[in-house]
Amino acid sequence: MESLVEENARLRQEVAELKSANERLELRVQELERRVQELLRALEEAQRAGKRQAAPFSRHQPKAHPAKPGRKAGARYGCRSRRPLPPVIDQTLEAELPGCCPHCGGELEETRIEKQYQTEIPQPQVERIEFHIHVGRCKHCGRRVQGRHPRQTSDAVGGAASQLGARAVALATELNKGMGLSHGKTAAVLERPSGCG
Repeated sequence: MESLVEENARLRQEVAELKSANERLELRVQELERRVQELLRALEEAQRAGKRQAAPFSRHQPKAHPAKPGRKAGARYGCRSRRPLPPVIDQTLEAELPGCCPHCGGELEETRIEKQYQTEIPQPQVERIEFHIHVGRCKHCGRRVQGRHPRQTSDAVGGAASQLGARAVALATELNKGMGLSHGKTAAVLERPSGCG
């Protein structure tokens, strides 16, 4: 009978300890759930802020004294720069005044000439070359010999007689390997009558 009383007391003590542990765990779970909700709200706010437009839709307070937009006047303007002027001028064109004022039709008087510079790539032109290759035979050994022009990229004739020149191959390589254009698009560029564009 005493063993049953002792075991009952021991079990009651274990139950009390387990209840106490359970209460502590429930409090910890509630605390963690509250923290998770706070973090979810913060994450949602951050995601919304990334998609939200600027003012007037911003939910944050604007700066009390924001800086004025644009460049500052005078010495505070910053570094003044422009494209460098071309070292060589290949062509000079005149942009003449119109015959009369485009606004009121009045007579115009020239006051000065301003200069403007433009760097342009000339219209590429595909050059199709036909080589007349002189073929002969050696009178001494009987072997076939053919002429070779410095601009030829190959000695091939017959089925392989039509080829790309050195500059065309260089352009195709740059388009494909340097700029990532596919083989099909590179071939399409080379097949256009004007070469590019």
